[in-house]
Amino acid sequence: MVELYGDSSALMKMVTQEKETPALTSFVTGENPWGEPVRWGTSFLGKTEVARAAARISPEAQVVAGQVIAHLWLTPIDRRIIDLAGLVAPKTLRTLDALHLAAALTLGFPLVAYDQRLIQAAQEAGLTVYSPGMTTSQ
Repeated sequence: MVELYGDSSALMKMVTQEKETPALTSFVTGENPWGEPVRWGTSFLGKTEVARAAARISPEAQVVAGQVIAHLWLTPIDRRIIDLAGLVAPKTLRTLDALHLAAALTLGFPLVAYDQRLIQAAQEAGLTVYSPGMTTSQ
C-alpha cells in the first residue's frame, strides 16, 4: 500500500468542503496513479494545526477534524526532523512548512499539499507532490 504524508493544507480539505475536496477524496480512496486506496498521515504538528484550524471554524468542524485525524497515522516531530527543518531550502520557507517538509523527507514519503511555497520547496527537495483538484491559478 502506498503511504503519503499530508500537510495541514491537505488535511483541512477533508474537514471542510473546499473545491478540491472531491478530487482529494477520490485520490485517497483509489483514483490515483496506483489504482488503490492510499495510507496517509501527518505529524503531530499537522494534528495540532488541523485541530486548531477546525476550532476556529465551528464545533462541528472540530468533530469532523477528530474523525479525519483518527484515520491517519501520526509521526512525532523528533530532533532529526527539527534539525532538518532548520536546513531545508529555501530559507524563506515558513517554520511550520519546513517542519512538514522535513517530516516528509525523513519518512521518504510523497507529499500531499496545497500550499504553493511548500509544494515548490518539496519539489526542489526531490519529493513527489500531489495536489488533487488544484488548479494552477492558486
